[in-house]
Amino acid sequence: EGIFFVFYDDNQRIFGQRGSYPVPPPHFTLTQNCRTTRGIHEVAARYRTTGAPATCPGPAGRPPVEVPVIPGDEASALRRVVHELVVEEGIPLDDIVVLTPRGPKTSHLAEGTRLGNVTVTWGQAGPNALLCRSIHAFKGLERPVVILAEPERAHAASLAPLLHVALTRAQHHLVVLGTLPTPVAGEPPMVETVTADDHTPAPC
Repeated sequence: EGIFFVFYDDNQRIFGQRGSYPVPPPHFTLTQNCRTTRGIHEVAARYRTTGAPATCPGPAGRPPVEVPVIPGDEASALRRVVHELVVEEGIPLDDIVVLTPRGPKTSHLAEGTRLGNVTVTWGQAGPNALLCRSIHAFKGLERPVVILAEPERAHAASLAPLLHVALTRAQHHLVVLGTLPTPVAGEPPMVETVTADDHTPAPC
């Protein structure tokens, strides 16, 4: 007897199923992104593959950044980033999540990876535990700060929707470990690049 709402975004189809929606047209387009800052919105919008882009009325926010990474040694870069965010800026660890296109068995960020006093976990978050999730598992969720790891390891067939989902999970700040792959349209995403000198290794 109630009202059933269906919200969908074809730019976030990261699973293979395709079907029809049990709601007859007309469908109503939501035209505003109220989750993220404009800086995050502009980067994520470059991975859209269908539909008109939404507007973002939120604040400009901090510019998303890319942090150089030695392939296979994401832990070193992640350690520096976490130290800066948690120790220097005072951001609660619970406000941060690490997302990757890989799962716990194939990611370079294995369960129990030590980042100074912080430990990477694919399980339940706890004291001094940094939550790590696959992009698939975190779809529909959000965090104030998202650290995207291993973006170059996303499968080519689902690259755009995977990265679109990952980037739009961040509400206030986005950090990319490595370099974002070139979007489908061929236009490079607008992010700041942080050199290794900008991050002094230090214990968490």
